[in-house]
Amino acid sequence: MSRWHLLPQQIEVRSIKRVHLKGGTVIDGLPSGGLTNSIASMCFMRSVKNELVAVLDSLAFPPLSMIYDGTPNFPARIYANEDIKLAAFVSELNLDQSMYYSVSRTILQWAKENGCELVISAGTILTEESTRSIKEPDLQSIYTIASTERAKKN
Repeated sequence: MSRWHLLPQQIEVRSIKRVHLKGGTVIDGLPSGGLTNSIASMCFMRSVKNELVAVLDSLAFPPLSMIYDGTPNFPARIYANEDIKLAAFVSELNLDQSMYYSVSRTILQWAKENGCELVISAGTILTEESTRSIKEPDLQSIYTIASTERAKKN
C-alpha cells in the first residue's frame, strides 16, 4: 500500500523481517502522557538481543526520523526477539489521543497475526497529583486491568 493511499488515521505496518512468536508476548512501549513508557521499553529491549522487524507509518505521524547509531529510523518501530518470543512497539512520538484507537487496533492485529498470546500495555492517567513539580514527591497509585485470568495472575 502506498503511503499516499493511507487514510489520515490509518497505520501501515511495513514488515522488514518475518518473525515466529507463537505463544509470545507483545509490549506496548508507545508513550502515553510522557516518554516514560517508551524509554523503559527501549531500555528493556536493548537489554535483550532483539532486532528491528517492522516499522509503522501513518500520515498522522510527523515527517521526522529517529537517529540511532548514526542511522535514521522510522519514528515508530517494532523490535522482536524470537528466542524469548517477545516483541515491543516503540516510539518517541507523543501521539494525539485521536490516534489511540488506530494504534491499539494495529498492535492487536499484529499480535494476532504473529501468534502472540499476551499484550502488555502501560498507560498514563494524568491527575492533579501527577502534574505537580518534582520538588513535591508523592506516592503514585498504580492500577492494573487484565482481560484474562492468566493475565491477572502475571
